[in-house]
Amino acid sequence: MRKPLGTEELKKKADEVRAIIAEKITGKVTPEFTIYEHYYRLWDGNKVASTTTKNIIPKPHLILWAIKVAIEFLEKENRLQKLIKANEEGNEVYRKELLQGAQAAHTDVRDEAGSVGTDAHNAAEDYVKQWIKDDARPDDIRMFVRPGADPRSIASARSVEEFFKKEGYYPVAAELLVGSIHPVHSGAGMLDLLALDKYGDLHLLDYKTSNSIDHLSYSVQVGTYSSYFMGMSDLKIKSAMIIHLSKDSDRFALWTVVNIRKAYAIFKHQSQIYNWMHDGKPKLMKGKKKRKII
Repeated sequence: MRKPLGTEELKKKADEVRAIIAEKITGKVTPEFTIYEHYYRLWDGNKVASTTTKNIIPKPHLILWAIKVAIEFLEKENRLQKLIKANEEGNEVYRKELLQGAQAAHTDVRDEAGSVGTDAHNAAEDYVKQWIKDDARPDDIRMFVRPGADPRSIASARSVEEFFKKEGYYPVAAELLVGSIHPVHSGAGMLDLLALDKYGDLHLLDYKTSNSIDHLSYSVQVGTYSSYFMGMSDLKIKSAMIIHLSKDSDRFALWTVVNIRKAYAIFKHQSQIYNWMHDGKPKLMKGKKKRKII
């Protein structure tokens, strides 16, 4: 049976990993964001789309959710009856406004949820970085939540704090940019957390505040980040996990990527498809292709 490391041994191990990160990873990948997409500049000078952008696994549940939100939009403030009346009266301008509002309703809900997740992520990042800086866990993660933040952000941040208290992980690094150079499936992204367990094994963890767990996309994303990190650092990741944070209380749930190597292999296939879709070359030509006669 393995013996847990003492506090000083964990600190020493964490410092060793941080030294390797500083030498082999820090500054190798830089973000270049646009208002539409996330790009990263790799250490060979090439720019690549983010791993999440290339993660093109279909999400049919999001389509059903968007339809549901659109219907709920029309149910509020008597809008459905107003739409029927606009149709009857031939008021195309008002009809168009109502339909556009229904079509865009899901983006408002999505952006609101994204704000909650962003505030929770930022609080978790600052909490962990302060812990690393002071070599002591901060007393209350709520100190790092943006003033005026949605109460759901506070609940999610407290879920991160509860995770550390219950699971006993020791933080090594937060918000680390990693990537991989390859002629076909280059990629990059930002992992949320690296931490040591009580035995000194290294784990990669990613915070999620979504209402449900997307098993396919999340496993590919986190498995790929793990492979990037191992490829750059030559260090082994014991496990890659999702920390699913509650938006109601300080509860959390852990989900582990079953097969990191397989998840990364799926990303490589996705990357090929993504590159083909965006290479700017025609995929069909009209008529029959002429054969050259020699």
